[in-house]
Amino acid sequence: MEQGRLGLGELKNRVKARDVELDLLNSFITKDPASLIPSLVVSGYKAVGKTYTIQSYLEAMGINNTIVRCDECITQKLLLQRCLKKIKKDSGVDLTKYQQQFNYKGQEVSNIDLLCENFASFVVALEQFVEESNYKENHVLVLDRFDQCIDSTSNLFPAFLRLHEYSKINNISIVFIVSHDDPKEVVTFSIPHIFFDAYSEEQVVEILQSNQFCFFGDERFDDKVEHDFWIKYTKLIVDIFFSYTGSDMNFLIDICDKLWNSFINPVILGKYKPNEFIKIYQEDKGLFDNDNIINNSSIQEFSSAKEEEENNSIIVKDLPYHSKFILIASYLASFVEPKNDLHFFSKMNSLKVKTRKNSKKNLLSKSDIDNRLLSPNYFDLERLRAILSVIYRNEADPLSRSNLNFYHLYQDLSEREQARKDHEFSTFSLNTTIDLNSQIATLASLGLITRTYALDILSSKIRWKCNISWSTVEAISKDINFPLLNYLAE
Repeated sequence: MEQGRLGLGELKNRVKARDVELDLLNSFITKDPASLIPSLVVSGYKAVGKTYTIQSYLEAMGINNTIVRCDECITQKLLLQRCLKKIKKDSGVDLTKYQQQFNYKGQEVSNIDLLCENFASFVVALEQFVEESNYKENHVLVLDRFDQCIDSTSNLFPAFLRLHEYSKINNISIVFIVSHDDPKEVVTFSIPHIFFDAYSEEQVVEILQSNQFCFFGDERFDDKVEHDFWIKYTKLIVDIFFSYTGSDMNFLIDICDKLWNSFINPVILGKYKPNEFIKIYQEDKGLFDNDNIINNSSIQEFSSAKEEEENNSIIVKDLPYHSKFILIASYLASFVEPKNDLHFFSKMNSLKVKTRKNSKKNLLSKSDIDNRLLSPNYFDLERLRAILSVIYRNEADPLSRSNLNFYHLYQDLSEREQARKDHEFSTFSLNTTIDLNSQIATLASLGLITRTYALDILSSKIRWKCNISWSTVEAISKDINFPLLNYLAE
């Protein structure tokens, strides 16, 4: 016991501001099988050191443990399989000499991927491993972020709580790390709970100052000068951003790392010395006014804007000329209201629209919002054909020339021939030029256009919807010189 107390005292010096929580862990989780509790719930706000404290305690006490990141498991089966695999690996049993044969649908198999279809099969496989390998050491299974699983874990929570009732396993303890309340369907009054309070501002400063992770990377500055500069830097970061970040350590660590290189740039260039911190801050004061530091601090950028632009251009260039017009027509059909079709797609110069005065002042209606900010609407195939015939006749490259230019080329035509050519211009449609149905089917298979079926099974009517964003359709229109804004409401 004396060695355990000394180890716990050293651990408290390393894990800051968690003395009470470490004392509670020491009371519930020990190497003594008689005092090891079956289950423990650790709750608290996000990024307040729950996982770090528990992991540090288990390593300092020398207790076998398995930590499973539950939010990385898509299904319950994957979660149970990962628990079984990691328990076997972390147990210390020589797996090269022990080849466990599991009973799967009446056959003996050694592949864990076939197992753990439900919690009962997981318990059978785990109990078989404990008995056959004679594994009796205390083992702690930590289910980190248990309430953030992609698949619902409402049935797994009571199942893990009753693990000792379902099986003969007595040496495995379950620790749940959650950020929300316990499920209401489960009685948890008899289960020990440890709540991690949020850090205060002084505790956050102490934690950051004691764990330096940013350095100058220059041999001109010794460790003491670098550490003194880090202490002032972390104090400045916390003073500025703590009112927004709170005790979220991951948030603050990311901000410190993101601003570090830009902040120390005057020191690296030799403009200021590290002890001239006030002058450095006055020069770099604009760094802390950038909203992107806060908005995107937890979002990793996997591609640059140039790469995204190149990817969009590749997608646009791969489409045939006719398909681009079909996509533009589908976008117009989804984002232009049918009541405005006469205004945008007819030869009428003006259209009288009766408007009803709104009695309520300063009330924003749907018509006042830009259609591009709304979700796309479904449209009928007949409306798509009508819009497509109009925009292709007016804007297609072979037919975008006006009748006036045609008359300049053929000034000696008779009135009958001119009337016939006018009729050809007015009646031309893409529908008679290509197989429109096959083109739409291809675009639907690529996911650029989506369709929906009627709820009535006796109705064969299918409605369609555009599935591309404004940036994509804008790139398509620029590629074929299509005046897209002329067909959209302001």
